[in-house]
Amino acid sequence: LDGSSENLALAPHNFLLELSRYLGFYPELPSMEALPYFDLLAGQFTGSIPQHPHYTAAEETQLLATFLTGNTNINRQGRELLLNRLTEFYQIHIEGFGSLKSHHVLKEVLG
Repeated sequence: LDGSSENLALAPHNFLLELSRYLGFYPELPSMEALPYFDLLAGQFTGSIPQHPHYTAAEETQLLATFLTGNTNINRQGRELLLNRLTEFYQIHIEGFGSLKSHHVLKEVLG
């Protein structure tokens, strides 16, 4: 990380995203047409509200699509919201996952 030119504020997000690939529940990449919802259970973008409470609404879906397509221009509030949704994504797909504590440590260290 010391020699990285990447946006370190997104390091936890990138780690979680890449790890999900190896754990078998990497989210579907967004297509060219923007869909208003992301189904956290199915891991895919959808045009209709899922029949369960685990989905993102329009603003969060756009933020997730932006991140998944490699755009790192995400403000602090967006990064926090995205990390919360990624944590929820993990909690859904890994039984007993709990909550992340490392991002609180990073928040203190990176200020």
